[in-house]
Amino acid sequence: MNLNKLWEKYKSSQIEYDGFIFNSLGGLLNAFQSVFVLMVLSRVMPTLEEAGVFTFAYSVANLMLNIGKYGMRNYQVTDVKEKYAYSTYFKSRILTTAAMIVASVAYVVVRNGIEGYTFEKVWVIIFMCLFKAVDSLEDIYFGRYQQAGRLDIAGKCMTVHMLLVILSYVICLVAGMDLLASTIVTTVVSAVVTFALILPTRKIADPGWNKNKMLRPKERSWPLLLECTGLAIAAFVSFYQINCPKYAIDSLMTDVDQANFGFISMPVFFASLICQFLYLPMLTGLAAKFQMNDHKGLRKMILKVSVLIAGACIFIIIGAVIAGIPVLSILYATDLKPLTIEFYLLMVGSGFLAFAAFLGSVLTTIRKQHHMLIGYVVTAIPEFVAVNFFVERWGLKGASLVFTIAMLLLMLYMTIALVYEMARLKKTAGASDS
Repeated sequence: MNLNKLWEKYKSSQIEYDGFIFNSLGGLLNAFQSVFVLMVLSRVMPTLEEAGVFTFAYSVANLMLNIGKYGMRNYQVTDVKEKYAYSTYFKSRILTTAAMIVASVAYVVVRNGIEGYTFEKVWVIIFMCLFKAVDSLEDIYFGRYQQAGRLDIAGKCMTVHMLLVILSYVICLVAGMDLLASTIVTTVVSAVVTFALILPTRKIADPGWNKNKMLRPKERSWPLLLECTGLAIAAFVSFYQINCPKYAIDSLMTDVDQANFGFISMPVFFASLICQFLYLPMLTGLAAKFQMNDHKGLRKMILKVSVLIAGACIFIIIGAVIAGIPVLSILYATDLKPLTIEFYLLMVGSGFLAFAAFLGSVLTTIRKQHHMLIGYVVTAIPEFVAVNFFVERWGLKGASLVFTIAMLLLMLYMTIALVYEMARLKKTAGASDS
């Protein structure tokens, strides 16, 4: 028996197992980050207005994060032939994160001029965007770790990072700090933790780090940015689309309404992230099958993951119907029973969203990402046009309904686009064989 081969096989399987477990755990903590903060805010603050400010600031920061990430993560981890050097990805991320910060400040200035925000609300939004800018820079390292086959290290770092950030936010609030001070302290903590985690792990994740970093030092960033522009616009429009009702609520309703909508919509993002954890570790495998022209294996793998995601969505929705509102009411110390219909609508929409996101990732893997841009824009336009009317007429019920309809349309478009592209691949393969 060759002990070296046996050890390498065990080591490889252990890395895959750890990658799945810790990536899922870190993602769960990321999903629950706002849940924990809102739980504390709803108990330590005298009114729900602070919770509403946090909910809105968090959605704006995550919207701006899409500018920082520029849709690059999925492209990077599926770049199995290393078309672009790591240094190119890194330089590009510096530029997009700087653009994210500029866009965040510009957004706050414009919205403040229109809505007349309080001093606290303005600065909470700005520091929340800075907080997410740290995540943008961290993500480019974790993308490299995954590209090098060490998603396990990225997952462990993300888990520790999220845990410390949540603890920082919660401790600050419980200690009596206001929302703004807590956000500032946690932003600093996030930056320090990120630096402390990346410094010792980057060479472990990729022993050839310096070589890879200097592989093509004169390579310019603009071709990569140009190639990812469609993905970036799609990601930005996608997140805007998901949070479009919150922006309408900010304009037409109160911070208390925003808080209540935030409470019942939180499981939507939880469901999406759960499904993301299921398929994210498989993207590199899908990319490998595509590069090897194993179209039959690619179709089987897509079908397998689709069934897995559909099962997860059904399970989550059933669980939400049974226990969702009672559990959320306890978590946030607020009676949410009057919003039961709104909650059910949002959970159905979360299933559509999760499946659409997976289909979009597959389209990126087979380098047909232009469909994501078309799909998001085509379905976002009617939502943007209709959302104010729905919210003004039916309040939170209208916000929930417009979200669910938009997600259904998006899922249908992504399904049609993927079926069409897979049929083209099969036809092309058949023609080349003959």
